[in-house]
Amino acid sequence: MKKGGGTLKVRLKDIAKAAGVSPTTVSLVLNNRPVRVSDNTRKNILKLSKELNYIPNQQARSLAKNQTNMIGLIVPNIENPFFASIATSIESLLTEYNYITIIMNSNDSHHSEKKMLEKMTALNVDGLIIVYSNEFFFTHSVDYIQKKKRAIPTILLDRYIEDVESPQVYYNNELSGYITTKFLISIGHQNIGMLGANETLINSRHRYKGYKKALKEHNIAINEDWYVETAITFEDGYNKADQILRHGEVTSVICGNDLSALGFMRRAEEIGCRIPDDISVVGHDNIELNRYSSKPLTSIEQNPRKLAEYAVNKLINQIEHKSTNHSFYSDIILEPNLVIGKTTKRL
Repeated sequence: MKKGGGTLKVRLKDIAKAAGVSPTTVSLVLNNRPVRVSDNTRKNILKLSKELNYIPNQQARSLAKNQTNMIGLIVPNIENPFFASIATSIESLLTEYNYITIIMNSNDSHHSEKKMLEKMTALNVDGLIIVYSNEFFFTHSVDYIQKKKRAIPTILLDRYIEDVESPQVYYNNELSGYITTKFLISIGHQNIGMLGANETLINSRHRYKGYKKALKEHNIAINEDWYVETAITFEDGYNKADQILRHGEVTSVICGNDLSALGFMRRAEEIGCRIPDDISVVGHDNIELNRYSSKPLTSIEQNPRKLAEYAVNKLINQIEHKSTNHSFYSDIILEPNLVIGKTTKRL
């Protein structure tokens, strides 16, 4: 509908007039609500809404449903390909449910995280998906989470947190540490180092537990000097590499993620240490970059799309269906998978 060269928004009463019914009837049909009309009338209303290019008033819908159709997503580092993939997947999935995703990056700062939670609350988002920062695990602000969770449906993603009521979706990190260590032992390695995150991060603690479990099963001594804490970034993997490489007897290393593994490899190659001839390297996440590398990492695959799908499904069921089904409030623990690349070698 045009007037004076401009375009006027089509209203319910315009469709009602063209269909010869009331605006209320049009609204009920378009919202797929029960209404006593013939099939022909229903089809005609739907046809007219398309022909007239009717766009629903989302603000009015939101007010009627007491919803904003906005979901808040907080990630610790959007520059990390793993978290970027999670954010992209969540945004894509929520779009299918007609939700807008508001993405905020905490830069692994719990102070920023708390500010972002306040902003999300002020925006009256319908739900939250949060990957908490490393700093959060130093503060142990469980009470803060519980307070926010009671106000807004919340899903905690990837980084496991103890003693919280909110549903969590994450990978079994103890199993991933166990699988990687077991694999290296199976190809002849016994002197296995680990470049992990700070043990305050429960994911890292669980991986280290799996690492030690595999070594003990094979009666291999655990050398604490071969465990080095990092910020699981490319830069820190590079900077901390010498703390592993100075132990010449170490034949393989498990890294906290693929970025720190790539940093480690860069430093190793700079000092003439060949991968995997001199030292084997295993990463975590199996980021998409691996597909395009001439020397793809052997890495634990933690599928960001799968994490996103489970998180979105749980959140939507809480918001839209007000589900009391226990399964929508219980944790989902996913099984990791080791992808063999070209950075590990049998001894």
